[in-house]
Amino acid sequence: MFGTSGIRGRVGESVTAAVALDVGRAVGTETDRVVVG
Repeated sequence: MFGTSGIRGRVGESVTAAVALDVGRAVGTETDRVVVG
């Protein structure tokens, strides 16, 4: 799921809303800026 330049996977299958929220929470503890594309 984690590639060299980000998270990879099909939305709704391997990348679910719960996964996105968990990753966002984890990243949010380390930085104040995140790029989502």
